[in-house]
Amino acid sequence: MFRSMQGWCSLRHSKWTASLRYIGGIPMPSPSSLDQVMKLSELRDKTPKEISDIWLQFHSDADKSRVGSIMNYEEYTKFHARARESPLFALPLAKPGGGYLTLISQCQMPFVLLTTLDEYRKQQSSAAAHLTLTAYPELLESKGLALLRGDIVSPAIISVSEARMLHELLRAFYTHDEDYRLVHAFNHRPSEFSFDELLKKLGHSEK
Repeated sequence: MFRSMQGWCSLRHSKWTASLRYIGGIPMPSPSSLDQVMKLSELRDKTPKEISDIWLQFHSDADKSRVGSIMNYEEYTKFHARARESPLFALPLAKPGGGYLTLISQCQMPFVLLTTLDEYRKQQSSAAAHLTLTAYPELLESKGLALLRGDIVSPAIISVSEARMLHELLRAFYTHDEDYRLVHAFNHRPSEFSFDELLKKLGHSEK
C-alpha cells in the first residue's frame, strides 16, 4: 500500500498510460463500437427506457462475466470530461471476510482499465487489466443515454457483484462534485490527496 505522497505521485508518471488497447499483451475483450454489440437499426424506434432495459437484461447473466450500466446525457458528458482531465484513481474494493483490495483505474476513453495496486507497482506498463469498462456514446444525442459495459478479465480477483460496485464507484467519483474533489487531488495535487479520507468515505478502516 502506498502510504506516502511520493508513492501516489509516481502513479502519474507510469508508462501504463501508453498502452491503450493492450494491457499485459491481452486485447480489450469488449467490441469498440456499439454496432458490434447491438443492431442499431432495431433501436431507432425504442424509447430510452426500453433501450436501457434491453441493455441491462443483456448483461444480467452472471455466468458471462460481464456487467452493464447506463448513464444519462448529463452524467456521461461530465464523466467523459473529467476522465480526460483526471484519468487515474485509486479504488479500495471491500472484500469478503473484511479488508479491501486497492485497484488503480486508468481512464483512456472510451475505455477504463483496472489493475491491482500491487501489480501496478511491480509491473508498470505490463500490469494486467482485471476489469475493463467500455463506454458506448453512440446514442447520446438521439436518445440521451450512454451504454457502459464491464468485462471481467480475472474472475478470481473481481466477481460480478464487485464489478457492478466498481461501476458505481467510478460513476460516483467522476460525476458527483464532492467526490470528484478526491479524484482531482489524486491527479493534480497529490500532496493534498488523503487515502485515509478515501477509506473513510467508503466505510473502510485501515488494516
